[in-house]
Amino acid sequence: MFNTKGNRLRHIVVLTYFLVFQLKFINSQTIINGSFENNNGIVGNDYLDLTNTQFNNLVDNCYSFGISSYSNIDLISRDVWDGLAQDGDWYVGLSGIDGDRVSLEITDSLEIGEEYKITFYDRSRENNGKTSVIIGISEENNDFGIEVFQGGETNHNKWKLRYFTFIATIKAKYITVKADNTGWAKIDNFCLSKVDYCIDLPEIEMPNVFTPNNDGVNDLFKPVVFKGMESGNMVILNRWGNVIYESNDLSNGWDGTFQNKPVSDGVYFYKIHYKTIFEDEEIKYGSFHLFR
Repeated sequence: MFNTKGNRLRHIVVLTYFLVFQLKFINSQTIINGSFENNNGIVGNDYLDLTNTQFNNLVDNCYSFGISSYSNIDLISRDVWDGLAQDGDWYVGLSGIDGDRVSLEITDSLEIGEEYKITFYDRSRENNGKTSVIIGISEENNDFGIEVFQGGETNHNKWKLRYFTFIATIKAKYITVKADNTGWAKIDNFCLSKVDYCIDLPEIEMPNVFTPNNDGVNDLFKPVVFKGMESGNMVILNRWGNVIYESNDLSNGWDGTFQNKPVSDGVYFYKIHYKTIFEDEEIKYGSFHLFR
C-alpha cells in the first residue's frame, strides 16, 4: 500500500512538473535571429549597402525586402567604425529613405487575440540623422504587414531600449522592422514574450524596518527590490540630518554602524539617487525604524 501511494505521489509530481513545463513552453515565444548573431559574416568585416539577395544569403531566419532591388541595408560587426553592438558581435542598419524592410522569423505563429510583449534596442549614427523605428507583424517574409509600434527618435551613437505590448490581429509568423524616411537606424536584440518583458522594468522598493542584530535576518539596510536600474547612490541620515553612511553600491547595504560603532535604535532617513535603464534620473526619500 505504501509503495502504491509513493508511486501515485511520484506520478502527481511528474504530471505537475509536465503541466508547468508545458504552460511555460506555450507561453514562450522566440524571435529566432533577434540578435542577428546567426549569420555567415566574418567578425571584423562590415557588410554595407547590401542588396536584398546579398543580405538574405548572409543572415539566417531574417529577410530583407524593399521597394527597389538595391537596398541600403547593413550587417555591421563589432568594430570601432560604428561602435559596439548592443550585445554580441552583430547588429543591422536600415535606411528609411529607400524603403528597406526586415522580417524576423518567430518560432510559432502569433495567436489572434493574444497579448505579446516586445523589447529591442535602436540607435543612430551622428552623420546619418535621427530616425524612428517602426514595427509590424506579418504572415509573409516579404510584406511589412500591420504596424503595431512606432518608437521615438533614436539616440546618436547610444543604444536605447524600446518596449511595448500589442494584441495580435493576425496569425503572424514574422516581426517586421523599418525605419522612417529621415535617416538610418541601427537595430539589435529583439525579444518577444507572452508573459513578461525580457528585461526588468525600473522598480524600487525599500524596507521600513531594519534589525542589525547579527541573526542573519534583515541585518543590512538596502533595497528589497532594485530592478531596471543603471546606477544608484544611497545616503543614510540620522534625525539631525547628518550623513552617517553613503554608497554607490546598493547591493552592499548599511550594517547599522557609524565610524565602526553601532548606532542607537530609532528613526533614520534615506535618500536614493538612481538612474534607470531609460536614463531617467530620480530621487527617492523615506524613513525607517532601526531596532536591535
